[in-house]
Amino acid sequence: MQVPVRAAEIHSHRFGLEPYPANFSCEVHLLAESSQRILIWFNQLNIPDVDPLCENVLHCFNTNTPYSEGMAEAGGQTGLCKKTYPRQPLVSSQHYFTFTFRSKPDKLTPAMLEDPSAGFRLTVAAVTEPQRRGPVCPPAAKLEQSGSVRNSKSSASDQESILRLCRFLPAKPMNIGSGNGGDEASSSKSHRQRRQIDAATPSLMVSWCLPKEALCDGVVHCPNGADERSELCLLLGQRDGQDGD
Repeated sequence: MQVPVRAAEIHSHRFGLEPYPANFSCEVHLLAESSQRILIWFNQLNIPDVDPLCENVLHCFNTNTPYSEGMAEAGGQTGLCKKTYPRQPLVSSQHYFTFTFRSKPDKLTPAMLEDPSAGFRLTVAAVTEPQRRGPVCPPAAKLEQSGSVRNSKSSASDQESILRLCRFLPAKPMNIGSGNGGDEASSSKSHRQRRQIDAATPSLMVSWCLPKEALCDGVVHCPNGADERSELCLLLGQRDGQDGD
């Protein structure tokens, strides 16, 4: 399946509603415009498995085909399984990204197969690099330059630029086969430590501009939640309402 992407939320089949899908597989190719990159952020992942090499697995590829080496930041050739996954977003090096998922229930216990929380959920967005001059993330819509509407639109434009800026620490290579792939406590501890580092080392962060479609859509696309800040979304909604008058 090939999917043109601006901003979206992707989850495994019937995630959170039904038991884990047995004997299920899928292959998804995400495609953005040539000047863009794709930001992938895992919100939740629980792929039950008893094999340290992940028989039930999600693989991520920094290419337009799954016939290549898996992303090191997403478990490499081993892939992602159990409850360990990258807590920081992944960013493709080109304007495409591929992931595959398969479930092989042969070795899974009945409790694993019946767990409704099993599966995955992630958000994706087509992002661009910030500008070096002018607004870091310029607004997608051109502004009118006359009348009393100008000030309110300019203010909303500034807010849109803030909403579009997504900053986070880059993901690091993962070693899923290290023996703690199913350790939820270890995974949670790592997440807390990562958030502490995130707040303490702003100079190490990377910055990307989200598309307008990712703003104020009820889905958080960036770890800092900037794209869903209620007070800025209100101003943006007011501007869009004026645009429609």
